[in-house]
Amino acid sequence: MTTRIFLPSWLYVFFVFFGPDVVQAWGKLGHEIVGNIAYGRLSSQIQTRVQTILGIKDNKKKSDDDDLDMTPLAQVANWADQVRFTKDYHWSGPLHFVDVRDDTIDGGCSCTTVSTVSSLLATKNTTMCQPASKSLCWFEYPRDCANDVCAVGAIVNYTNRLVDNNSRSHLRRVSPAQEALKFLTHFVGDIHQPLHASRKSDKGGNSIHVRVQTKGRNTTATKQVSNHSNNLHSVWDTELIEHSIRQNYNASARGFQLSVLDLVRTANQEGFIYDWLRCADGRSIQCPSAWAEESLDDALRWAYSDENGQEINDGTILSHTYMNTRIGIVRHRLAAAGVRLAAVLESVLGSGKPEANSLPTLAFAQFWVADT
Repeated sequence: MTTRIFLPSWLYVFFVFFGPDVVQAWGKLGHEIVGNIAYGRLSSQIQTRVQTILGIKDNKKKSDDDDLDMTPLAQVANWADQVRFTKDYHWSGPLHFVDVRDDTIDGGCSCTTVSTVSSLLATKNTTMCQPASKSLCWFEYPRDCANDVCAVGAIVNYTNRLVDNNSRSHLRRVSPAQEALKFLTHFVGDIHQPLHASRKSDKGGNSIHVRVQTKGRNTTATKQVSNHSNNLHSVWDTELIEHSIRQNYNASARGFQLSVLDLVRTANQEGFIYDWLRCADGRSIQCPSAWAEESLDDALRWAYSDENGQEINDGTILSHTYMNTRIGIVRHRLAAAGVRLAAVLESVLGSGKPEANSLPTLAFAQFWVADT
């Protein structure tokens, strides 16, 4: 088993519930934010190398779909999703996630001991969901990434290919370094989405169908998840961030991104950014495996468990409270993904990791919104 790297439990819970609100997991906008955070943390030398590899100048292009400035890494952050269903890259689909083989674990990885949100804060205990076989409910590379085919194996592969002069790309029209950088940017984002490293038995929440409770001024209703599917996975991919932007940021993606950047600034000030950077090497399986285990831990505690600590099953209605109390989890994972991607690129393309206090030049703002 790889070494798990987590924030101290009391700090993690405090930060999630009382830090600035945010989220989306890893739909298009989430990946763009990871790319923007990472690019802003790179030294000028490595930014230039990234521009050269991608053939993109640092022109701060505006997104076609929202109000974000798009750095070169943000502009390619969703390339891997765009090509995964094409004839040339259909083979890359399994590289976007990790399936933890709970189907081979006696007792599986469902919740058996639960705690409520209020008890978490009172006891400073972060165990919401206690799996039946805790000793086995962790990412195990030989079992869960056979033949290196999973997001962890992909991160290691493309980190090394980025600087391997003898590597070849899948298509001749794409340079090996460019293909590697595009894949790496996306897969580091993917591995930080909790349900991209979770239970095989429910396909990372894809087979758990849910509805989302919505609040009007005088009414409470439910709705089907608004994007391509009505399942728990899609809630964490897109619906959480869309809910947050509508409710707390006046429909501004930029406002949401600023809140994630503010989280990075707080991590610098409080010193726990070093927990993110303590293992930030993509060239061997140790660190990406630790990132996958963090995501699985978050999936078991926060994605698969409701605000009362009860396991979410097929047909569950996700409450307004569930949506608001999970927003901080995704913000935390987006921030960690951006910081770690920058560290990986600085390490393999330059002489070492970026300083912990290296911050994006984008203006920061405090966006704290109470859960309602």
